[in-house]
Amino acid sequence: MDIISSCRYDGELNLKTVALGTGTKCIGQSKMSKNGDVLYDSHAEVIARRAFLRFLYHEISLVYNGEESEVFVLPASKAHNQCLLKNNVEFQFFMSSTPCGDASIFPMMPEDTFSRIGEICVNIPSQTNSLEEEQIKQTAEEPVAKKFKTDDGICESSCERLQFPEKDNVKHLTDSSFALAEDIFRTGAKCVPFGKQDTYEPGINYHCINALRIKPGRGDRTLSMSCSDKIARWNFLGCQGALLSHFLFEPIYFKSFIIANCPFSVDAAHRALMGRFETQAESLHLPDGYFMNKPNILQSSLSFADNKNNSKTGNLKENVIPCSTTIIWYKKGENATEEIAVNGRKQGATLKSINNCSAHLSISCKALYSEFKRVKEIASKVNKLPLTLKSLEDDSSSGQTYYSHKIAAMKYQDIWNQLLKGTLKTWVKKPKEFMQFL
Repeated sequence: MDIISSCRYDGELNLKTVALGTGTKCIGQSKMSKNGDVLYDSHAEVIARRAFLRFLYHEISLVYNGEESEVFVLPASKAHNQCLLKNNVEFQFFMSSTPCGDASIFPMMPEDTFSRIGEICVNIPSQTNSLEEEQIKQTAEEPVAKKFKTDDGICESSCERLQFPEKDNVKHLTDSSFALAEDIFRTGAKCVPFGKQDTYEPGINYHCINALRIKPGRGDRTLSMSCSDKIARWNFLGCQGALLSHFLFEPIYFKSFIIANCPFSVDAAHRALMGRFETQAESLHLPDGYFMNKPNILQSSLSFADNKNNSKTGNLKENVIPCSTTIIWYKKGENATEEIAVNGRKQGATLKSINNCSAHLSISCKALYSEFKRVKEIASKVNKLPLTLKSLEDDSSSGQTYYSHKIAAMKYQDIWNQLLKGTLKTWVKKPKEFMQFL
């Protein structure tokens, strides 16, 4: 998966990849760390987005240092000392397969059903002109390394913390296209506790739709929500997260989601990434700059050569196994940073070195919090500290932890709390104890 920056100068569209990630794994609750130094979710979409945060931190630091940023400005007319995305800058998100979770649940249809390439999701208003769409699709047609595994039964063991209710009041699939299908594409993500549950019946009723889901792990259940759910959250709150929102006048939304040539349903993608939340969106009280993002949903003509189906040879007995490592890459000025991760840590980390900073990934919560504090210090030195952070500095009782800085992003947290009381009320949250590190 990769994130593409698109900038328009004098009518010319300049496209460049600014962050990239691969991966298919998650770790369970028993391997989580209270120090924030372990990456829990290594699915490619999440890796790419976290790498994108490192790119954004670097660009924001340039602004506060008085240097030129590719994507941000610090308007003199704006209060609060917050950065603003340049008018000619947009971000596109390319995926080599459909996101796990609700977007991956749709009828199995003949292959020609998936041959409509470049189709924009219906009923989604677009401000992108046809030339820009074509250039974005062409840029998207670059190989992105990801293998995926969506077969069921990866994690079947019980979990002490998560209790699952009986399967009642299940909403079955009712899309008109299901009448023409005998089976559906399935996702390995499991329904969250206390929400709608899958019946695992044969054929099209194997899954329910519109359900929030958690990703499977090996051994014990994870606390990582499906990529469909996380992307839907970004469409409300922006992809920048709570910490970065301190430095931004407005949230950052992806303009487009581009999916490689693979089994894909534009209806399922629309349902999963925005449609299931449209009713609640009408009743939300959103601060200035926030809105329900309705991105373009496109499909590339390029098929990822190393996905599960394309990797199979003529030997039907061959078992295609997803790669256990994760690739992290992001642009940093004229240079780029890349890392390889295994089990949420840098590849090569040993038991003796796991507590050293050298073993921590640059996109772990701990590392991103360190980057946040670095930018905060830069802004403070030039007397450009945003008001939300000034108030936190004045309140010594709140402490200076990762958690306290996240909670201090009041606009972001207000919207998030509204969502948690409505459509996302069964969202699985990480315990506070895992966010109290310094």
